[in-house]
Amino acid sequence: LNNLHLDRNGIDNNGVEILAHAIQSNSSLTCLDLRNNKIKDDGVAALVASLQSNTTLKELYLANNYVSDQGKIMLLKLVIDISCINATLQSNHTLKTLSVDSEDENEDENEDVDENEDEDDDENEDKKDGEHGVKIQQ
Repeated sequence: LNNLHLDRNGIDNNGVEILAHAIQSNSSLTCLDLRNNKIKDDGVAALVASLQSNTTLKELYLANNYVSDQGKIMLLKLVIDISCINATLQSNHTLKTLSVDSEDENEDENEDVDENEDEDDDENEDKKDGEHGVKIQQ
């Protein structure tokens, strides 16, 4: 199993904790799609804990869940924790795509970009590249 798409399955924190435990030592899953579920920060914390030791997952999609800024910070620290050199070295360097924000928020952002075409082209292009707002590619 390389790709697991669980979009719109009503998965909550309890469900994602079970899933997080399963992917912790999984050696084949490269894409996990959990968009449009009921995952909150506690579920994100479980995913982060499991992905610290996972070396195969390359894509994680969490858009349209109930992830606060605190949950987003947990995810960002997973892939690039700059609090100290050791934390940076221990960050998950396998995860290449991380999608968190809602698709609706990104559509609003893209509308704003269209209205401000005179701004720096590189900055606008970066905003249009992200499929779901927060997208990290290493």
